[in-house]
Amino acid sequence: MIRLFLEYLEFEDDINCTGLLGLRRLLSTSSRCHGTSCSHPLARPETFYWALNIFQDQILSTIPAMGRGIALMILSAMEADDVELLERLNVLSVDINSKEIIKWFSPGHYLALKMGTRGLRNSARVLIARGLNLHILGDDDFRGNQVEICRNDSPLSLVMRYSYSFFLLRNLLRDLNTDFRQFVKDELEQGPLRKKGWTQERLLELFKLDFKPFNMPMIQCHGRWQQHASEVSWLTAVERLKSRPDGFRDIAEILQARDKDIINGHDIGGTICAFCQKMALKSMQDSIEDSSPFLVSL
Repeated sequence: MIRLFLEYLEFEDDINCTGLLGLRRLLSTSSRCHGTSCSHPLARPETFYWALNIFQDQILSTIPAMGRGIALMILSAMEADDVELLERLNVLSVDINSKEIIKWFSPGHYLALKMGTRGLRNSARVLIARGLNLHILGDDDFRGNQVEICRNDSPLSLVMRYSYSFFLLRNLLRDLNTDFRQFVKDELEQGPLRKKGWTQERLLELFKLDFKPFNMPMIQCHGRWQQHASEVSWLTAVERLKSRPDGFRDIAEILQARDKDIINGHDIGGTICAFCQKMALKSMQDSIEDSSPFLVSL
């Protein structure tokens, strides 16, 4: 039956062109979960794969709408942790680190933001092994919700906000035999951590740090959405390691205090999520710039 409609599928620079819309419909049908308790039919991805192979030469990431369409397909694969779908998308010969993809959806930033709730997923392992860039800086070219969430942050700097997320990523990188010295060097060359005062030696120390991770609970932050509560004591420990010569000795004391605070609930009560912290800091900086007579726009 679907063969009858193939001649009506056209691929244009329009996210809702019949070609992209048709593929999205097939993908939404094929990427349903496989849970035995669900009432919907089991997934049938073969039709989507069949159509993808037919139209692969017409789907070019250099065309804006096409790049956005491919980004949405990658997002669907990561949401479902569907490794086979990620592998099938290889027929499009797309660089997952290219501007044409990450401005619509950045897999590295998505991985970093979801690691605390979803842990280490197979899709993350596959993408990192394939060369996913964890040092890309979120900028004003990003589109949608990821603009504010990821601006001026790399996937690594996002992961470093929480001990549990950093612990998981570090373990994954170890499993993949990552050269941490080169990894840190690449981050400081491309990411925001150098501007925050990190050196190669101090960041390497963080990757060697022996600590017990703690997964912060979810909170309803300012009525906006549910996010992980800020892990204040971890952020304090990381900042101490970055800025003090005796960082390792101080950090041990801080982490011991953190364990007590966590048990007593002191590290959770009254906190806000990392995103709201970021927005509050930005608002404060904007206010200072607007009110200062010594800051003149060039």
